[in-house]
Amino acid sequence: MKILKYLYMLLALPITALLNRSTNVSVKIPDPNLATVVRKALRLDSNARIPLKTFQALNHLDGNNSEIRNLTGLEKAVGLIELDIYANQIEDLTPLTGLTQLRDLDLSANNITDITPLAGLTQLKHLSLGYNKISDITPLVGLWQLKDLGLGKNQISDITPLAELTQITELGLWGNPLSDITPLAGLTQMKLLNIRQNQISDITPLSELTQITNLWLWDNQISDITPLTQLTQLRYLWLSENQISDITPLVGLTQLITLDCAKNQISDIMPLTRLTQVDQLGLSRNQISDITPLNGLTEMTGLGLSENQINDITPLTKLIHLTELGLKKNQISDITPLSRLTQLTELRIGENQISDITPLTRLTKLTELGLEKNQISDIKPIENLIQLKKLEFWDNQINDIEPIANLTQITKLGLGENQINDIKPLTELTQTTELGLWDNQISDLKPLANLAKMQLLNIRGNQLSDISPLANLKQITHLWLSGNQIDNITRLTELTQLTHLALDQNQISNISPIQNFTSLERLDIKENPIRDMESLRSLLKQLPNLELDILLPIED
Repeated sequence: MKILKYLYMLLALPITALLNRSTNVSVKIPDPNLATVVRKALRLDSNARIPLKTFQALNHLDGNNSEIRNLTGLEKAVGLIELDIYANQIEDLTPLTGLTQLRDLDLSANNITDITPLAGLTQLKHLSLGYNKISDITPLVGLWQLKDLGLGKNQISDITPLAELTQITELGLWGNPLSDITPLAGLTQMKLLNIRQNQISDITPLSELTQITNLWLWDNQISDITPLTQLTQLRYLWLSENQISDITPLVGLTQLITLDCAKNQISDIMPLTRLTQVDQLGLSRNQISDITPLNGLTEMTGLGLSENQINDITPLTKLIHLTELGLKKNQISDITPLSRLTQLTELRIGENQISDITPLTRLTKLTELGLEKNQISDIKPIENLIQLKKLEFWDNQINDIEPIANLTQITKLGLGENQINDIKPLTELTQTTELGLWDNQISDLKPLANLAKMQLLNIRGNQLSDISPLANLKQITHLWLSGNQIDNITRLTELTQLTHLALDQNQISNISPIQNFTSLERLDIKENPIRDMESLRSLLKQLPNLELDILLPIED
């Protein structure tokens, strides 16, 4: 018995050693960034070995935006169910071939061309491959369990392999050279489909997708939308940037909440009268003159009608829930109907024929107002619109800006191309970061001295000679001073954040202060009586990539 026991112990020793060795096996991951991601997921120290058994038990790995190039080593992670590695530099997917437990896989925004290694991952339900260089999607043909597939922004022209993936409910194919969508006809469980920015003209295959709720078709070559007639479950539909003139097929889509038909050839909007649930409606850049059909769409909060042929906006009177309204570039002179739209927060009515803005007096919730390129001289009606943050009044006939003095929340203000000479009312607008005062009659900049948050300032084409008040604007990055009477730029040396500076068409002879502008990306100093170019040469040595606009030679 002792001999047998001894023999048994001898035989057991190698087996025990083998078992101990297997538990100590480590995984080698050549890519240091992938290794870092794995160690973080396993809660290991930065230089710790990666135990095989622990790695095999890992079911989720997030390596997004980690500069990963090589996936070698991941083939050992056979327990992975979810893998997110978008926004890296991955080309070869071979290490993923055997990860058959994967359900969710995000490989978007990499450098992938070949997806053959994914062919056997038949458990996949969610797959994202957008923003790659994929043209052949044949390897997807057997992934029957897929429900969510993202293929946007690739080089795909043939989608035949998708024809049998009938479980798909969400599909993204936007931004491809795709013209034939026939293979989509049988994907009747589809709810969300994004095929925008392609070369599609015939959408007949969509006619059977009656469960669809969200459909992106913008930026294609579509003229006939008849196939949409039966898609009565649609709630969100984007049709902008096509060649559509007849929107009659939309008449029965009464569940629509968002509809965008901008940038088409639509003139008759009568078919929209029954779409009473619409909340957001885009009709900009069409050929619409009569907006009467909109007067019953009283639930709308957002409406875009810019760049049409509208002169009468009376039908908008009842749309009292509107918060955003775009009417830019029409033929509107009377804005009286807007006086009842007291919920408005954003209103764009620039480039019309408006002179009287009295109807805006009650619109006290406005935060953004665009009135550029009109015929306005009196801006008193806006003096109580104290919620305004963005105001565009450029290219009008304004000389008195006193009503703006109370608008202390303004961050962006456009007053260029007017008849302004006194800017004292701007003194307290200390939240302003962007200010346009170009082409006026301004000579005194003192009122701007305390606007310390200023980042962009355009005061070209005025009557300025003293720019010393600008010395306090330490955060400024973009400054346009062209076409004035400036001869001394010494005080600008304190503006060390400047990246863009225009000094052309002045009377500057000494440009030595520019040596201090070490953050400059663009400098315009043409049409000045400059005598010494040495300062400029010195600056160019510091900033060899500086974009320079000058008519004088700078070489010896």
